[in-house]
Amino acid sequence: MEGIRNMVVRGAPLIGASAGYGVALGMLRDPNDKAFQRAYELLFASRPTPVNLRWALDRMREALLLLHPNDRASAAFC
Repeated sequence: MEGIRNMVVRGAPLIGASAGYGVALGMLRDPNDKAFQRAYELLFASRPTPVNLRWALDRMREALLLLHPNDRASAAFC
């Protein structure tokens, strides 16, 4: 999140990839729905014009929230 917010990570595709990786790291720590939503909101708020950021976060949500929480971390890194 800090890399996106502080513009260390630049360029729409890399911002999206970084957001996806941030969600994956969050799922390692706590894979429940509430933790996912918190990670989604924090990452989304890290950028003022988050088109690719939202796209990546929405894709992660679609892929992960259908799974049992115990399966989310491994799926997030595939």
